Amino acid sequence: MNFSTWLATVAAVGMLGACAAEPSRPARGHDKPGAPVTLKVQSVTKGSGRFEVHVVATMTEDVRSAQLRLILPEGVKSEEDDKPVSFGPTGKGKSLTLTRHLQLSVDGADVIADVRVDDGMTTRNRPQIIHVGKARPAEAPVHHDTVTLPNGDKVEEVRQ
Repeated sequence: MNFSTWLATVAAVGMLGACAAEPSRPARGHDKPGAPVTLKVQSVTKGSGRFEVHVVATMTEDVRSAQLRLILPEGVKSEEDDKPVSFGPTGKGKSLTLTRHLQLSVDGADVIADVRVDDGMTTRNRPQIIHVGKARPAEAPVHHDTVTLPNGDKVEEVRQ
């Protein structure tokens, strides 16, 4: 075997090894896939600090299982159980719903609706935040000053 044949063989084996060592990609072709579900969250005011929150999760692919839950901050209580609601296999296009009745002891709060799905390859979730109660007060504007340094560079100084 002459040198050029040997070199070509080594290069071919090296390229095959590099291809075999390439990390596997998710089946859907995304580097960071999201949960195969869409999430819609609505709240209805019932008066006296009470709210009804509706969560609808619609599968964009077949999944083995799904869980729906609300993550409640301090000052928010659910009249129902706080535990996630679990569902078995759910087909593409099918919707799952969760309704919770909340009582607020604060003026307003951000509640997180979360759906966690197992599609047979991974378990992923899709959260969505909904604000219930009074809107948050507007934040005070942040003061910005532009300062020119001795070398001519300009920097922005931020004070709160």
